[in-house]
Amino acid sequence: MSHAQLPPGGSGVGGTLLAPAGGGVGGGATGMLREREVVRNTGKQAIVSFLETQTCYSVLRASGKVVVFDTRIPIQLAFYALVEHDMQAAPLWDTKKCQFVGILTVTDFIDVLRYYRETGADVITLASRSIGDILADEEILSTVLRKNPSRRFSTGEPVGADQHALFLSVDADATLDRACHLLHEKTLDFLPVLLPSDMRVLATITYTCILEHLVSNFREQRRLFDDTIYDLGIGTYGEDVVVAHPQQTL
Repeated sequence: MSHAQLPPGGSGVGGTLLAPAGGGVGGGATGMLREREVVRNTGKQAIVSFLETQTCYSVLRASGKVVVFDTRIPIQLAFYALVEHDMQAAPLWDTKKCQFVGILTVTDFIDVLRYYRETGADVITLASRSIGDILADEEILSTVLRKNPSRRFSTGEPVGADQHALFLSVDADATLDRACHLLHEKTLDFLPVLLPSDMRVLATITYTCILEHLVSNFREQRRLFDDTIYDLGIGTYGEDVVVAHPQQTL
């Protein structure tokens, strides 16, 4: 790489500053920015390539358990089962339709309790209401259980899915890249993994599962991750951050 020598008086040893020929100091800064962008794109492609070679099987634990709820059981019992088994979500099975119809999460039960408090309804009735009853209640579905708000991408078209009305899953032999696309594009928190041969649920994966697998198995010698999460636009900042104050009620 050729360099141009600037007149004495600038910074550097002996008042001499070396800069790329033809570009000056500004050209050097531009070159560094371009190089950084190239490295950033290379890092993205390296991760995509890794995710394309890994299947959902690879993130499943050697020993694990799956909880599936029949929609006929009381929702209160389902919540206790989630807590007892230390699980955040469980697929829902409809015996009449003979198929999975959605997902129930711990947050859903909290939202239902919030609905009962806001409407003044008798919370004791939850003991007798089944999961199916709650999911069939349009008032509850249209308020507190309205999840997965759609996102607008560059096309301008809203994209999203409500897992209380639609069961979205992925085959165990699908790539992690496919799983990531479903989680992101459909704004999902949980994604069930099914065995293609008999449609049995093997696990429910999240972004955390995929990130843990990436950290444990992705190997890259090049310095591809020097950017901060802020520079990459990852996370929530400023006025978009929602906070709770000490005096607020649960």
